[in-house]
Amino acid sequence: MKTLEKVNYKGFIWPLIVGIVLWCITPWRPSGLSVQAWQMFAVFVATIVGCITKPLPIGGTTLAGLVVTVLVGLAPMKDVTNAKGMVVNQGVLSSFGNSAAWLIAMAFIMAHGISKTGLGNRIAYIMIQKFGKKSLGIGYAITGLELILGALIPSNSARTGGVVWPVVESVSKEGYDSKPDDASRKKIGAYIDFTAFHANILSTALFITGAAPNMVAQQLAAQKGYQMSWAGWFFTAIVPVAVLAVIIPFVIYKMYQPQIKETPDAKKWADEKLAKMGPMST
Repeated sequence: MKTLEKVNYKGFIWPLIVGIVLWCITPWRPSGLSVQAWQMFAVFVATIVGCITKPLPIGGTTLAGLVVTVLVGLAPMKDVTNAKGMVVNQGVLSSFGNSAAWLIAMAFIMAHGISKTGLGNRIAYIMIQKFGKKSLGIGYAITGLELILGALIPSNSARTGGVVWPVVESVSKEGYDSKPDDASRKKIGAYIDFTAFHANILSTALFITGAAPNMVAQQLAAQKGYQMSWAGWFFTAIVPVAVLAVIIPFVIYKMYQPQIKETPDAKKWADEKLAKMGPMST
């Protein structure tokens, strides 16, 4: 059973110093800023410093900053409404109702699940098995992987960090001894790294749930009376994304040509990985 992480009491020193100093110089704040705005800035900066010094895990540090914001009276716990029922001051708990924030949390949970069950790796190995005979084919396999996962994992960072990047790193290092920090990166690693980066942008553009900023854009549009649905976004983006999915791996291949052109070992590597994983289970 896991135990709670120990508190790093020394990590509280700098956040407290920064927060108190900024709070104390409130009378000399820039003109145009209210007292409440400057004091909120002080708590915010102290929280950021706390995320660096880590007296608690980042989640705990952030919640500590939230608690301080309520205790010093800078924000209410719940929304404050006027006589007409209109919200005049949003409470700190209203942030937990923001769909973009929950999308990010859900995305990392899904990415962990897809990674832990091996589904992401299985899809990657199948893509490389089908298209991995040449370096250019691996580029298209990684692009296809990103586009498939874009529909499953609603966060570009969770997608790449949790599933795609480990696969790219394995292909480069295990398959071809191509490392990012020396000249061997020119063998093939640099090419598929650049391709994976651009493929992530394509999968982000294809789905409204491809990244949190897309959801924020949807919310901002809704405030102006323009509704964007998942299907509407998808069918609008599918043609340009499909064209770019064909063009970009080829363009990067020409701009940063890998020294290794033929990659039959990649298919063999994928076959071995799939054999080791065995058949898919429920």
